[in-house]
Amino acid sequence: MDIIRDIGPLGFASRLKRLAELLQRDVSRVYKTQRLDFEARWFPVMYSLAAHGPLSVTELAVALGLTHPAINQIAAAMSRRGLLESAKDKADERRRILRLSAEGRRLHSSMQPLWDEIASATSQLIDAADPDLLTGISRIEESLTERCMYDRVMARLSSKSSSEFEIVDYQPALKRHFKTLNLEWLKEYFAVEEKDKIVLDNPEAHILSTGGTILFARKDSWVVGTAALIKHEDGVFELCKLAVTKRARRRGIGDRLLWSLIETARKSRGKKIVLQTSPALDQANRLYEKHGFRVTKKKYSWLADYRRETVVMELKL
Repeated sequence: MDIIRDIGPLGFASRLKRLAELLQRDVSRVYKTQRLDFEARWFPVMYSLAAHGPLSVTELAVALGLTHPAINQIAAAMSRRGLLESAKDKADERRRILRLSAEGRRLHSSMQPLWDEIASATSQLIDAADPDLLTGISRIEESLTERCMYDRVMARLSSKSSSEFEIVDYQPALKRHFKTLNLEWLKEYFAVEEKDKIVLDNPEAHILSTGGTILFARKDSWVVGTAALIKHEDGVFELCKLAVTKRARRRGIGDRLLWSLIETARKSRGKKIVLQTSPALDQANRLYEKHGFRVTKKKYSWLADYRRETVVMELKL
């Protein structure tokens, strides 16, 4: 019976951890047999310092994808063995610089032939299983860099929750919700400005009449969210007035509204979507970044000049 193997994808991380521990255990046995006072878990730090010279704890953590505490733990063990030296950075005393000691450099040089044999044995193991295994692992790592497992799982949970709500186009009967939903978040974070009132009081004239779109998220008669897309010249759209009532947040509703408007712009052969946001709106800004929006310094004359602090983001379609 192999429980970890039997549970399939759910046990993926546990299975990788078990495989890593198995390989490191056997390599440590090789070191011991060869009378080398060295642990397999030290290898990434020794290799990095030998190949790239002195590095800070932060630089090592980033380069190896390990946590600061993990690097500090390995560095402490290697220092006790006499393989590592550390000193404060003269330019910044908060940074600790690590380098191999003379003993560390000597041991590194003597271990190279053994590492060549370990590399060959590992290559045989990989080739027997799947010659493209390392490429596949690299792809997984790259995918997780683009979107971490936390975001992937939370998106699935949010999608299931938000599926209770339907996304519908503007209807005169929903006009009041466009205003009340936006006033809710504006009053929560800022003061309502005259420029806000102009659009919220007459969305037909300022959004729909020029070819724009207003969407709503609702469940039966409960309207929980809205967002708008204003059409400007040369295939440029402005995303504005994205609002989800506080009682329905963190269900993926804003995500669905935003995705729907992006698809609307694409179907209209749009070239770009521009929006104004505030640095204070952390959750909204993470949502925009998730969909590919990036901060730009470009100026757009038709954007409203608010008293509140704003930044401009754009998405190229």
